[in-house]
Amino acid sequence: MAYSCALWTTASVVTFLVIHVAEARYGGPEQWRRPAPAPVVPVAALVSEQLYGSLFLHKDNDACPAKGFYTYASFIQAARTFPMFAVTGDLSTRKR
Repeated sequence: MAYSCALWTTASVVTFLVIHVAEARYGGPEQWRRPAPAPVVPVAALVSEQLYGSLFLHKDNDACPAKGFYTYASFIQAARTFPMFAVTGDLSTRKR
Protein backbone atom coordinates (compact mmCIF):
# COMPACT_ATOMS: atom_id res chain seq x y z
CA MET A 1 0.00 0.00 0.00
CA ALA A 2 2.78 2.44 0.90
CA TYR A 3 4.57 1.56 -2.34
CA SER A 4 1.54 2.35 -4.51
CA CYS A 5 0.94 5.58 -2.61
CA ALA A 6 4.55 6.67 -3.14
CA LEU A 7 4.36 5.71 -6.82
CA TRP A 8 1.11 7.66 -7.26
CA THR A 9 2.63 10.69 -5.51
CA THR A 10 5.76 10.52 -7.68
CA ALA A 11 3.68 10.23 -10.85
CA SER A 12 1.56 13.19 -9.77
CA VAL A 13 4.63 15.35 -9.09
CA VAL A 14 6.21 14.41 -12.43
CA THR A 15 2.98 15.17 -14.29
CA PHE A 16 2.67 18.49 -12.51
CA LEU A 17 6.26 19.43 -13.40
CA VAL A 18 5.91 18.37 -17.05
CA ILE A 19 2.74 20.43 -17.46
CA HIS A 20 4.24 23.52 -15.85
CA VAL A 21 7.50 23.28 -17.77
CA ALA A 22 5.55 22.89 -21.03
CA GLU A 23 3.34 25.87 -20.19
CA ALA A 24 6.38 27.97 -19.31
CA ARG A 25 8.09 27.03 -22.55
CA TYR A 26 5.18 26.92 -24.99
CA GLY A 27 2.45 28.95 -23.32
CA GLY A 28 -0.80 27.74 -21.81
CA PRO A 29 -3.50 25.63 -23.48
CA GLU A 30 -5.20 28.73 -24.92
CA GLN A 31 -2.03 29.34 -26.98
CA TRP A 32 -1.83 25.73 -28.20
CA ARG A 33 -4.94 26.06 -30.31
CA ARG A 34 -4.37 27.06 -33.89
CA PRO A 35 -6.50 29.85 -35.29
CA ALA A 36 -9.24 28.79 -37.64
CA PRO A 37 -8.09 28.84 -41.25
CA ALA A 38 -9.40 31.55 -43.52
CA PRO A 39 -12.25 30.41 -45.73
CA VAL A 40 -11.02 29.03 -49.01
CA VAL A 41 -12.13 30.98 -52.06
CA PRO A 42 -12.75 28.63 -55.00
CA VAL A 43 -10.56 29.09 -58.05
CA ALA A 44 -13.65 29.98 -60.08
CA ALA A 45 -14.07 33.08 -57.89
CA LEU A 46 -10.45 34.09 -58.55
CA VAL A 47 -10.32 33.36 -62.30
CA SER A 48 -13.51 34.14 -64.15
CA GLU A 49 -14.31 32.57 -67.51
CA GLN A 50 -13.81 35.98 -69.10
CA LEU A 51 -10.34 36.36 -67.53
CA TYR A 52 -9.43 32.81 -68.58
CA GLY A 53 -10.48 33.60 -72.14
CA SER A 54 -8.37 36.77 -72.16
CA LEU A 55 -5.31 34.84 -70.98
CA PHE A 56 -5.62 32.31 -73.82
CA LEU A 57 -6.87 34.48 -76.67
CA HIS A 58 -6.20 32.07 -79.53
CA LYS A 59 -7.03 28.75 -77.90
CA ASP A 60 -10.22 28.37 -79.93
CA ASN A 61 -8.85 29.55 -83.29
CA ASP A 62 -9.04 27.09 -86.16
CA ALA A 63 -5.25 27.46 -86.58
CA CYS A 64 -4.67 26.19 -83.05
CA PRO A 65 -3.98 22.43 -83.05
CA ALA A 66 -5.30 22.18 -79.48
CA LYS A 67 -8.61 23.92 -80.25
CA GLY A 68 -11.20 23.02 -77.63
CA PHE A 69 -8.71 20.94 -75.66
CA TYR A 70 -8.29 23.05 -72.52
CA THR A 71 -11.61 24.62 -71.68
CA TYR A 72 -12.43 26.78 -68.69
CA ALA A 73 -14.39 23.88 -67.18
CA SER A 74 -11.32 21.65 -67.58
CA PHE A 75 -9.18 24.27 -65.86
CA ILE A 76 -11.58 24.47 -62.89
CA GLN A 77 -11.79 20.69 -62.65
CA ALA A 78 -7.98 20.37 -62.78
CA ALA A 79 -7.55 23.07 -60.13
CA ARG A 80 -9.88 21.18 -57.78
CA THR A 81 -7.58 18.16 -57.85
CA PHE A 82 -4.84 20.27 -56.24
CA PRO A 83 -6.34 21.43 -52.92
CA MET A 84 -3.44 23.78 -52.13
CA PHE A 85 -3.65 25.60 -55.48
CA ALA A 86 -4.39 29.31 -54.96
CA VAL A 87 -5.18 29.04 -51.23
CA THR A 88 -2.12 30.63 -49.60
CA GLY A 89 -1.78 34.32 -48.83
CA ASP A 90 -4.34 37.07 -48.95
CA LEU A 91 -6.83 37.48 -51.81
CA SER A 92 -4.57 39.64 -53.97
CA THR A 93 -1.72 37.14 -53.60
CA ARG A 94 -4.00 34.24 -54.54
CA LYS A 95 -5.08 36.08 -57.67
CA ARG A 96 -1.48 36.26 -58.84
